[in-house]
Amino acid sequence: MSGLWSQVLYRSKALPTNVKGALFAICGAFAFSAMGALIRVLSFELPTITILFFRVAFSLPILLGWMLLSGRLARVQTSLLGWHFARAAAGLASLACLIQAYRSLDFALATALAFTTPLWVIILSVIFIGERPGWRRSAATALGFVGVLVIVRPLPLWEIGVWAALASAVFGAAALAFLRHLTRLESTETLLLYFFLFGFLISVGPTLYIGYRPDLMQLALLLAAALTGLVGLSCASNAYAVADATVVAPFDFARLPLAALIGLVFFAEVPDPWLIVGAAVMIVALYIIVVFGRRAPAIDPATGGGYLPRGADRSSIPADTTPTRPTAPPVTKKGENIMPDSSPKERAPCIRKRDDIRSHDRGAGVVTQLFCNQGLCGAAVTTGTTVLPTGKSVAMHWHNCDEQIVILSGQAEAEFLGVRTPISEMEVAFIPAGEPHCFHNVGDTPVTMLFIYDAGEVTRTFAATGETVGHLDEKDLAQPGPRE
Repeated sequence: MSGLWSQVLYRSKALPTNVKGALFAICGAFAFSAMGALIRVLSFELPTITILFFRVAFSLPILLGWMLLSGRLARVQTSLLGWHFARAAAGLASLACLIQAYRSLDFALATALAFTTPLWVIILSVIFIGERPGWRRSAATALGFVGVLVIVRPLPLWEIGVWAALASAVFGAAALAFLRHLTRLESTETLLLYFFLFGFLISVGPTLYIGYRPDLMQLALLLAAALTGLVGLSCASNAYAVADATVVAPFDFARLPLAALIGLVFFAEVPDPWLIVGAAVMIVALYIIVVFGRRAPAIDPATGGGYLPRGADRSSIPADTTPTRPTAPPVTKKGENIMPDSSPKERAPCIRKRDDIRSHDRGAGVVTQLFCNQGLCGAAVTTGTTVLPTGKSVAMHWHNCDEQIVILSGQAEAEFLGVRTPISEMEVAFIPAGEPHCFHNVGDTPVTMLFIYDAGEVTRTFAATGETVGHLDEKDLAQPGPRE
């Protein structure tokens, strides 16, 4: 049996990344659909606040156990408690509205209307930060809302379920705005832990006040909803981490026909023709937004809804306008000497012998060797290696230039865009200028990384403090603060 499992793991690693992303997306779609169905069953039996409380109360110990066993709990730190609280509050509000929609509408109809979160993200961006989304995404957004009108056309204007589902999408868009800001500064572990921790604190008081005690069957369903939600969140995050959004999104849209199938089989709800036509229009619109407005993935842990596709454009997220950190890092002035023991050299061919290459102790056992930069070679690039000891990490940071990392030996995880992705020997990570990122050694041996910056003068800005330092100057430590 172990041999068969080993073969499965071996073959799965050999799969193309887009195939892996599609498989993760399909699993995530099933998990989120199952979570929604379970919550819908519970919505007829339990108060909304009770469902919200147990959704986070069951998830929190599971998450804490995983962090303790994997050694990730020590990496949780933040100075942005207000942002985390706002994100948790918006996420819970989104789920509360969705529960009301489940009570009032067919399952597939409520799911389809709640799926409009990406449309509301664009609307909020135009209103609050004056974004110009371009004619393609503007047209796609308008088309998406045409799909919404088609879906709700047979329903009376005062139908509370419709407004609840749309409110769920709007709160989901707000939660994603907060999340988008936080992913630029915080680790994945911090994002997850504080979401469920604040969700617990927000919901525990009202739950105790109501005093409703679920029976054993209801507790089992609540636990299943928490587990399927965590599985869906993990699958969705991994899907967007390994594959392009244009590949993943069509499989994620499978949640709509899955919702229709679940409604038919388990709730005896026959899909309305208007729903089928409107949902098809919405899927086309959302896919156009994916193709012409690629953004980093962000999945709402509360509802599992409202992703933002992968890519470099961050402009449509209202939270990016906050002044707590610059939208682009400060650039070192041309000619400024960032290496205390060197001065800019004239550009000319040269060979640097092994004895000429110095080792720089950056604390925590992290050692960097500098091969070439403007000060040493007059080069317009900066290159070298960094050795990361077992179990160590570098702090979340960003640079004033693009960076390429090649893993020469060891097993690491690259963290950026709110996702940690395994990266091993002779695999490459590319990080654009201004993108917060860090690396973790998750193997049993030191990790050696070759770094290549597309600038002869490099700065590093620490996400936790906002401090900008010159590359390899005395304050350029693996972790800001006193040396270990």
